[in-house]
Amino acid sequence: DVYKRQHIRRVVRYGDDIGDTTIYDYRIEGKEIYQGFWSTDTAKLTVPLISTFHLPTIKLSGYKDFSSGVLDSIRVYGTAAPTTDNEGPAVTFYDGARKLNNGDWVDKNFTLTGRVADESGVNLLNSKEDARGFFLYVGEDNIINRIDLRDNFIYNQNSYSEGEFKTEINLENPQESITVYVSDNCFNQTIEKIVLNANIYERISIEKILIYPNPVKDYNGIWITFTLTQSARVTIKIYTIAGRVIKILPDIFCHAGYNQKFWDGRDEYGDELSNGVYLIHIFAEGSTGTDKRIEKFIIAR
Repeated sequence: DVYKRQHIRRVVRYGDDIGDTTIYDYRIEGKEIYQGFWSTDTAKLTVPLISTFHLPTIKLSGYKDFSSGVLDSIRVYGTAAPTTDNEGPAVTFYDGARKLNNGDWVDKNFTLTGRVADESGVNLLNSKEDARGFFLYVGEDNIINRIDLRDNFIYNQNSYSEGEFKTEINLENPQESITVYVSDNCFNQTIEKIVLNANIYERISIEKILIYPNPVKDYNGIWITFTLTQSARVTIKIYTIAGRVIKILPDIFCHAGYNQKFWDGRDEYGDELSNGVYLIHIFAEGSTGTDKRIEKFIIAR
């Protein structure tokens, strides 16, 4: 469902003779204030807290069961109900399904997902040129190159308060900040910034390997964790200290940054391993090359 504000104006042009008039009607297309999907016949939204002095109207267009319809010129008037909402929207960042935190590694080019939530909905009226707009910029002092996020945002199904945007990000420095400006429909603003590390040199590397528990003293399995400087397909093999392969974990696709893989601690035949020293080989193949690392762990039950 797409809701739009519209303003209607009437223009009167006077000719050379008194009383000779030509009337023009024209319509100024408003701005989109909601886009989402509902599984019920009733949808709900929050209209931005705007002045009704100019008699704003709403246009509703919807699509259901291969049919579409439009309801135009729905008047907006009166006084807004009191609200206790005095906080800006909550914003969280993701790279795919991975939640991003300050200092995380990402690919040089990646798709940033931002999840935005506010009880009053997200303000989509104001452009990126407005301080109350919904926009993003990359870099500390690069606000002039703002990316308008309004067209990239859609509400979650059956929601008027939560949604997400997706946008392509190109990082040019090894460490870069991403800043988002967003307001709710009561114009409470949030400025959310995250600092990320990027592999701009396109060199893949496996780093910060951790195997735990180590030594292994029970039968609850083993976690293998590591970070990557870029996305890659990873193969993990477990060897005896004498060099015999006893387990190969299926290839997995890993994102740049932190990754983890669980292993039940059994060999290819499902048998538990004997006490002793073992080696874990991690091999990563990315778009620009490969890297491998070897780490030791001990079973001492």
